[in-house]
Amino acid sequence: MIGDAIKTRRGARWMIIVVLLLAAHASLMTWAAIVATGDPNFVVIPNYYDKALNWDKDQARRSASAQLGWKVQIDVGTARDALGRQTLTLRLVDHDGAPVPVDTLDVEAFHEASAASRLKLVVRATQPGTFPFQLPVHHSGFHQIEVNARLGSLEFVELMKCYVPMSPKGDNR
Repeated sequence: MIGDAIKTRRGARWMIIVVLLLAAHASLMTWAAIVATGDPNFVVIPNYYDKALNWDKDQARRSASAQLGWKVQIDVGTARDALGRQTLTLRLVDHDGAPVPVDTLDVEAFHEASAASRLKLVVRATQPGTFPFQLPVHHSGFHQIEVNARLGSLEFVELMKCYVPMSPKGDNR
């Protein structure tokens, strides 16, 4: 009888250890899921699967763009409006430095520290080859800017980084 009681206590002790280990594991996995999905700075690239499937086509587009000889220049303005938007001016020029009057120009931009906040817009030219657009800037840093321009059957794509500083006083104006 005493031996049976000792075996029962040992069995109960191991059962409690296993249950505690399972509870600890479930708690850690719940915490990991909350951390992984709760931080806006950790983001999955939109359409990453489609981009991976079309990687060869994307590389061919970039190679064809490079053969066009077009270049993108970005001028960062110094003034911000009351909403914290800063005007950036994109200039698209050919290999001789002449402006390229494209039919459409699409821009996708985001701050590298908050990739979940992406800005997609179609930009209109104010002069041939000159495309101003407003970018919401809440803190200085590098922005990734993807440019997609079309002129007839020609397509130009470029991905670039641009540093956008805060104003000298550190405010958003």
